Amino acid sequence: MPAAILPDLSSLDTFGAPKKDFGESIDPESECPAAEYNRIAAMLVSLGFAVPRARVTVSSAGALLSFKSVWGASPVPTIAKPGTGQYTVTMPSSVADPLGEAHAFAVEATGVHSNTASRVANSRNTNNVVTVDTLNAVGGAAADGAFTLLVY
Repeated sequence: MPAAILPDLSSLDTFGAPKKDFGESIDPESECPAAEYNRIAAMLVSLGFAVPRARVTVSSAGALLSFKSVWGASPVPTIAKPGTGQYTVTMPSSVADPLGEAHAFAVEATGVHSNTASRVANSRNTNNVVTVDTLNAVGGAAADGAFTLLVY
C-alpha cells in the first residue's frame, strides 16, 4: 500500500481498502468488520479534498504576513506585487512531508478573501503561480489590499 501523506491526496489503496471479511467478526471490541473499515477509509479519502494544503496571508504592500502549511514552515511561497492591486503568490513545486519524504506539489484550487476594506476581484492559478487582483470597496478600481489565500 502506498504511503500517501499530505500534501498528496489519498485513495482507498492508501488505507489498504477495500478489505474483505474472511469470516464473521467474533469480538466487536477488537475486530472491525470490512464494511465498517471500508466506510471509514472512504471518509478519510474524501476529507483530503476539504483540507487546505496551505494558508498564505499577504499585506497590501505585498509582504508575507503569515504562512502555515501541512508540510511545515518551509519552503515558503514567494510573493510579488507587479502593480496596484496585483499580486502573485508562487507556491513551491516540491515539498517534504512530516516524515521527510519529498512530494511534487501542484496547486489544485484556491480560495481567497480580503482582509481589508478592499475586495478580491479574482484569483487564478498557472503552474503554481496564483495571481490575485484586489479592488477598492467602491467603484471597483484596482487598489492594494491585504488578503488570505487558501491553497488546495
